[in-house]
Order: sequence, then C-alpha cells, then structure tokens
Amino acid sequence: MALTLQDGLREIKEGHIESLIEFLKTGVFKNRSNMTFMKVYGTIIELADKDENGKKLYDFYASTIQDYISNEVVPICQKLQGEDLLTETAKRWEQHKILVYWMQRVFQYLDRYHCPNNNLPTLFQCGLEIFLQKFFNALHTELKTAIFLLVEREREGETVDRSLLRTIANLFVQVGLTDVKIQKVKENDTEKLMWTGTQNRNIYTTLFEEPFVQESSAHYGRKSLQWLTSMSCAEYLRMVDTTIKLEEERATHYLDVATKPLLMAVIDQQLIAAHASQVVEMETGCAAMLQYSRIDELSLMFNIFYRVPSTLQFITQVVQPFIFGKGDAIIKNAELIKTPIPYVSELLKLKTEVDSIVRTAFQEHAAFQKARNKAFEEFLNHDTKNAHLLAVYCDFQLKKDLKGKSESETDSILDSIVRLFCHLHDRDVFVHYYKTFLSRRLLQHSSVSDEAEHLMIEKLKIECGYHLTSKLAGMFTDMRLSKEVHTEFKALQHKGRPNGLELELQVLTAGFWPEMRIVSCRPSAELTQACSAFDVFYKSMHSGRKLTFLFHLGSAELSTHCYAQPYTLIVSTYQAIILALFNNQEKMTTKEISAATEIPLKELKRHLLSLFAPKQRVLMKNPKTTECNDDDEFSIHSAFESRSRRVPITLLKGSDEDADDAAPKPPDERCHVLDAAIVRIMKSRKTLKHNELVEEVFRQMTMFRPQPIMIKSRIESLIEREYLKRDDRERNVYIYLP
Repeated sequence: MALTLQDGLREIKEGHIESLIEFLKTGVFKNRSNMTFMKVYGTIIELADKDENGKKLYDFYASTIQDYISNEVVPICQKLQGEDLLTETAKRWEQHKILVYWMQRVFQYLDRYHCPNNNLPTLFQCGLEIFLQKFFNALHTELKTAIFLLVEREREGETVDRSLLRTIANLFVQVGLTDVKIQKVKENDTEKLMWTGTQNRNIYTTLFEEPFVQESSAHYGRKSLQWLTSMSCAEYLRMVDTTIKLEEERATHYLDVATKPLLMAVIDQQLIAAHASQVVEMETGCAAMLQYSRIDELSLMFNIFYRVPSTLQFITQVVQPFIFGKGDAIIKNAELIKTPIPYVSELLKLKTEVDSIVRTAFQEHAAFQKARNKAFEEFLNHDTKNAHLLAVYCDFQLKKDLKGKSESETDSILDSIVRLFCHLHDRDVFVHYYKTFLSRRLLQHSSVSDEAEHLMIEKLKIECGYHLTSKLAGMFTDMRLSKEVHTEFKALQHKGRPNGLELELQVLTAGFWPEMRIVSCRPSAELTQACSAFDVFYKSMHSGRKLTFLFHLGSAELSTHCYAQPYTLIVSTYQAIILALFNNQEKMTTKEISAATEIPLKELKRHLLSLFAPKQRVLMKNPKTTECNDDDEFSIHSAFESRSRRVPITLLKGSDEDADDAAPKPPDERCHVLDAAIVRIMKSRKTLKHNELVEEVFRQMTMFRPQPIMIKSRIESLIEREYLKRDDRERNVYIYLP
C-alpha cells in the first residue's frame, strides 16, 4: 500500500523531529538508533520520488525550524538583556546548528535533486536564513548593545567571558555566510559542529563592525581627555601603551581578523594623533625627558608615536633644537675654545650622547638621524675653525693620547672623530690640516703607531674617497722608501757618515706632501759636504730627479765638549748650523750670524732666543734681554748644566704657529676643484641652465659647501677662458666648448 504524504510526515515527526526537539530542550536524545534514522530517511526518499511531494517536504523542513525558533527561542531571548542575553543567544546558536545539522541529515535527499532542480537554497542555507530572519533580525540591536556593554566593563578592568564575546561576534559574521555547510571538526579532542561557507561581511560590517569602531573611538576620545588632565607625560604614555596592548589582545580574542586594523586605527587616532603635540609639549614631555636623559621614556614615546608616523615630527621638532642648544653652548664657551683638546672632547662627548639617544631611544629612525645631522651641521659650520680644531684633536690623539690604548679603544676614538667629521661642511679644511699634522708626525717620528695612522686613513677613505687618501698613503710610501734608501746609503764605504757626519734623510715626493716653502740657508761646511755626498748617491740611483734640502724642517743631535760635562743637544737643523759657528768663533753678533748662515732674520732670532731660554741656556746673550737685536752678542754659556745627558732644546713658538690659532682660511684649491667639477658636468651634459648646473655642482661637492656666488664667479671665469659660452638666445643657458 502506497504511503500518503500525511502519514509520511507524521512518521518523520514522530520518528526524528520530536526526539531532536526534546534533545534540544533536555539534552537527552530518545529513540536514537541507526534503524530509526534509516526508517525516517527511507520515508523521505519514498515521498520525494513523487515530484509533487518535493516542495511539501522542503516546506515541512523549513516550517519545522521556523516554528521552533519562533515559539521556543525568540520569546525567551526577548525577555533577556545584557550578558544574560548573550549567554542565552550563544546557547541557542549552538542548538540551532545541531537542529539544522540533524534535520539536513534525514532530509539530505532533497539537496540532491529537489533543491538544485528548483533553484532553491540548500537545506543548510535554508536553516541559516531562517535563523537570520526570525531570530537575528529581531534581536541584533539588543545583541550589539549587550556586546558593547560587556566590552566597556572589560575596558574598565572587569574580568569578562571572552569566549562568549567571540561566539556572538562570530555570529554576526556567520549569519551572512553563503554556500553554507555544517561540518564536524575536532577541537581539543572533542567533536563540534561548525558553520563553513563563503564569507559575506555585509551584515557584520554594517550592524556590528562600524558601530563598534565608532563606539570605541568615542570611548577613547573621552578617556584620553581624562588621562591628559590627571597624568604626567610618562604616565599618559604608559597608559596608552597598556591600552593598546590590551585592545590588540581583545581584538585577537573575539573580533573578526579584518576588524583589528580598523579598531587600532581609531584608537591610535584618539590616543596618539589627536594629542601628539600636546603630549610632547607637556611640562614633563619630550624636552624634560631629553634634559634629564630619561631614555626609557623617550623610547616609549617613540614606539607609541611610531604607530602614527606623521606624529614623529612633533618629537623631532623638540629634539633638533635641544641638540643645537647643547652644541651652541659649547662653541660659544669662550674659555673652553681656547683649549682645543677639551673643547673638541666636549663636542665628541655630545656627539656620543646624541648618537646613543638616536640609537637606543629612536631606533636609528631616519627622521631622527636627519634632525641630529641638521643640528650638528648648524652649530659646527658657523666658520672653518671647528674643522681646524678637530684636526688638532686628531693630531693629539695620534701623537700622544692613543699610546697604551687597546685596538678596540683606538678604533672607537678614531671612529668618533670621523663621525663628527661627517657633519662638517668644510671637510677640505680638516683634510688640509690633517695632512699638515700627519707630515709633522711622520717626519718627527712622533706617531703613536703606524697601525693607528693607517686605520684613520681607511676611515677617511670611506667618507672622502680614494682620490683624497691616495696622497696620504703616498706620504707613508715615501717614508718606507726613505728607509730603504737610507739602508743602501749606509752600505757605502763611509757607512752613511760622510766626513764623520751621520745623515738620516727623508726623500719626499712634492705632490704627496703639504706645500712646503723653500727657504735659503747656508749650512756649515761639514753639513754641505755630507748633503752633497747623499745628492750624488741618490742621483746615481734615480737620474733626472732633483733634490731640494729643506733645512728648516730637520733636526740634529750635537755632541758638546765646551761645558763642564759632555751633553748631547737635540736641536733643529737651524740651531745646529748656528751652534757650529762657535767651533771657530768665541762671540758673534746677530748680524754676523745672519750673514754667515743666511737664515731668514725672523727665524734666526727665534732660534737664537730658544738657545738663550732660561731652562736650556746653552748660549749667553749680551745684553740679557728677551728681544734680539742686530748688535746683540752671543757666546757659549760655559756654565751650562743639566741633570740629563740628552738635552732637548724647545723651540719658541713662531708666527706660523700663531697663524694656526686664527680662524683658518679655506684652501686655495677650492677654485680649481669647482672649475674641474663644472667642466666635468658640462662635458657630459653639453648644455645646461644656470640653476641646473648650480644644483649639480652642489651635489658633487662633498668636501665643502660652495656659496652660489662663488659658483657663479667660477662659471664666469670659465667663460672668459673659453671652456663655456652662453647661449645667444637664452642667457641663462651654458654651452660646453670642446
């Protein structure tokens, strides 16, 4: 006998649906067996084989779920609010998954044929849409309000059920799913049902995400104002830091992954961007942190402001003037600047402190490096004096202070010098004096070590390029070759002592060393013969080369036999020539000594007075004044005594050294460097407008910052010398002349 539709529906209801509904109410699934399931499933197949029954079975499926929600779920939830509503909703949402899952299991035959053939939603989709229409649409406002209240309580410090919040927040996402299915998944060794499908966030975005973000923005707008009026800068920053971490944690726990960046953006806006300037300028703000070296607080401020990069400018606007103020106080300290070594030490100390702040507090961020560089360049480059004094300090280190230092300490000290050097605009001034001081150290054998010298040159090479340091390296090459020449000279028959006078000469290549003036002088006969012997020897090895003897730069050791005890006097070559005259004369006037030696008069008087100085009076002077006149008479001071057998004669300071104390002038070769750069640019570009040429020259000038008027002057000079010409139609356009 054929099964009627009414009988079939009754069997389905009694055999499966009533038991399922009872399970949802009591948690007990009565009459659950495979036999019962298969019987109900078979009934549905038998009924569904008739086309006219398919729609009625589908409607029966939908009405069963709809009636349960409308009669059993919605009335209960409508009576609740707050956390109770959320708890009940979470429970009913879980039960709804169970209901739809087991209903679909027995009605799944409809999904195979009836639903696709009649363009109907699948049974899972139908079950979800019923929940959306009958439950969610009726209660979403109350659910949203309850979530906001629970989140508010947590923000105020209460402990809340985050899993509950996550469940309800996910509900807003899941009710919008399409192509939905319910699948069993394992979670912590426990099976649970889960909605899966294609995500459509329209419902979640409109009904939850946007209002939640707006509410959070308003909340922290109020909170930030309260905190600012009651907290110090550091306290406010710590509160913001804690709040951000907690909000990120909350968002991770119970919000959709796409909501987190939106939420954090409005929190950053309300807590950071909206009050950035006010926070930095607080009495306990950035300036106070810098003044009292509160690195941890500065680091916290940077890390928070870094979340909104545009706010970093408020910190740099305080940092740059702070650095400039500290530096300006040093360079305007009139007493300190009189002593170059302590003066530069203070600058280096400031540089180290600032670099440490930029590194530890601001993580070497480009904006803070730029602020630091601008501040240092602003106070270091008022004139060329700082470039000169830095070279003096470098000379002091390489000549004295690095002695006994370890390799790492040496590297650190030289590195600090180069880091300060990088802020100079007049780098060529530093290099000019560095080269001069290096030549003195090499010729006087006063360097702490060759390793330190080479290390410094390597550091300068990185900053200035090979072209500059090749000349410095050439000076070391000359010193090495001079040793080899001296060894060969000593191998001659006279063993490097022609006429009994031992010579140690340094042969210098004119292009490598600082420009040295050639001073006329008539050496003693013994020295003349010895120099002639070396000249003949050297030219036999290097034909075509010309040697010029620079007696004013040398030194000598003289053995004496005119005092109560024999001494070895360590003197300049000029002083040696002067003292040699007294081998044949007991007394000589300044004028007579000048005629005999042809030493320039200023230099002669300086050297004579050095020999008459109280602590090393090897000559007597009549009259005994501190001035040296043409008729003053000099003689051997036979009563001279010294505790040491080796007596160094200190040379009085001369006019050249005095000139070093003045603000140094830029090197003369700047004009040649500019000319070469302009010609090089024009040769490659052929035609350029004036402003473009000036801009390109600025870009290429790494050793100094030329003034525009100087560039214009050099352009005019090159036009006069026919390297360039002006365009006949556009006077501000230059053309290269090959």
